[in-house]
Amino acid sequence: MRRSKLEMQMDILKVLARHGPLKLTHMFIVASLVVKAALARKESRGAHCRTDYPNQDDKNWLRHVVLTKKPEEIEVGTRFVTMTKLFP
Repeated sequence: MRRSKLEMQMDILKVLARHGPLKLTHMFIVASLVVKAALARKESRGAHCRTDYPNQDDKNWLRHVVLTKKPEEIEVGTRFVTMTKLFP
Protein backbone atom coordinates (compact mmCIF):
# COMPACT_ATOMS: atom_id res chain seq x y z
CA MET A 1 0.00 0.00 0.00
CA ARG A 2 1.40 3.37 -1.00
CA ARG A 3 1.76 5.90 1.80
CA SER A 4 0.62 9.47 1.43
CA LYS A 5 3.01 12.41 1.54
CA LEU A 6 1.42 13.51 4.82
CA GLU A 7 2.06 10.10 6.41
CA MET A 8 5.70 10.21 5.34
CA GLN A 9 6.09 13.74 6.71
CA MET A 10 4.52 12.65 10.01
CA ASP A 11 7.04 9.80 10.25
CA ILE A 12 9.89 12.26 9.69
CA LEU A 13 8.55 14.53 12.43
CA LYS A 14 8.33 11.56 14.82
CA VAL A 15 11.96 10.66 14.15
CA LEU A 16 13.09 14.27 14.62
CA ALA A 17 11.14 14.52 17.87
CA ARG A 18 12.85 11.38 19.11
CA HIS A 19 16.41 12.10 17.88
CA GLY A 20 16.44 15.86 17.33
CA PRO A 21 17.89 16.87 20.71
CA LEU A 22 20.76 14.40 20.28
CA LYS A 23 21.50 15.67 16.78
CA LEU A 24 21.36 19.25 18.03
CA THR A 25 23.82 18.37 20.80
CA HIS A 26 26.21 16.81 18.27
CA MET A 27 25.89 19.84 15.98
CA PHE A 28 26.76 22.14 18.91
CA ILE A 29 29.81 20.01 19.80
CA VAL A 30 31.10 20.06 16.22
CA ALA A 31 30.49 23.82 15.93
CA SER A 32 32.39 24.50 19.16
CA LEU A 33 35.33 22.37 17.94
CA VAL A 34 35.42 24.25 14.62
CA VAL A 35 35.52 27.56 16.52
CA LYS A 36 38.29 26.29 18.81
CA ALA A 37 40.40 25.22 15.82
CA ALA A 38 39.68 28.48 13.97
CA LEU A 39 40.78 30.58 16.94
CA ALA A 40 44.02 28.58 17.20
CA ARG A 41 44.96 29.44 13.60
CA LYS A 42 46.64 32.86 13.55
CA GLU A 43 46.09 33.63 9.87
CA SER A 44 43.46 33.82 7.16
CA ARG A 45 43.23 30.81 4.82
CA GLY A 46 40.54 30.09 2.25
CA ALA A 47 37.08 30.65 3.70
CA HIS A 48 38.65 31.03 7.16
CA CYS A 49 39.10 34.79 7.31
CA ARG A 50 40.26 36.72 10.38
CA THR A 51 40.28 40.50 10.60
CA ASP A 52 43.08 40.43 13.20
CA TYR A 53 45.23 38.17 10.93
CA PRO A 54 44.21 39.16 7.38
CA ASN A 55 47.05 37.44 5.49
CA GLN A 56 47.85 33.82 4.72
CA ASP A 57 51.02 32.70 6.53
CA ASP A 58 52.45 29.55 4.91
CA LYS A 59 55.72 29.84 6.84
CA ASN A 60 54.02 29.31 10.21
CA TRP A 61 50.58 27.91 9.36
CA LEU A 62 50.88 25.47 6.47
CA ARG A 63 49.65 22.90 9.00
CA HIS A 64 46.64 20.86 10.01
CA VAL A 65 45.01 21.89 13.27
CA VAL A 66 44.49 18.75 15.38
CA LEU A 67 42.10 18.59 18.33
CA THR A 68 42.62 15.83 20.88
CA LYS A 69 40.17 14.94 23.64
CA LYS A 70 41.83 14.81 27.06
CA PRO A 71 40.07 13.94 30.33
CA GLU A 72 39.67 17.58 31.37
CA GLU A 73 39.89 19.52 28.09
CA ILE A 74 40.28 19.55 24.34
CA GLU A 75 43.97 19.95 23.43
CA VAL A 76 44.80 21.98 20.33
CA GLY A 77 47.86 20.99 18.34
CA THR A 78 49.17 21.06 14.78
CA ARG A 79 50.89 18.74 12.35
CA PHE A 80 52.69 19.50 9.15
CA VAL A 81 50.92 19.27 5.81
CA THR A 82 52.53 16.80 3.42
CA MET A 83 52.67 18.45 0.01
CA THR A 84 52.55 15.93 -2.83
CA LYS A 85 51.32 17.69 -5.99
CA LEU A 86 50.32 21.27 -5.27
CA PHE A 87 52.66 23.72 -3.62
CA PRO A 88 51.85 27.19 -2.30
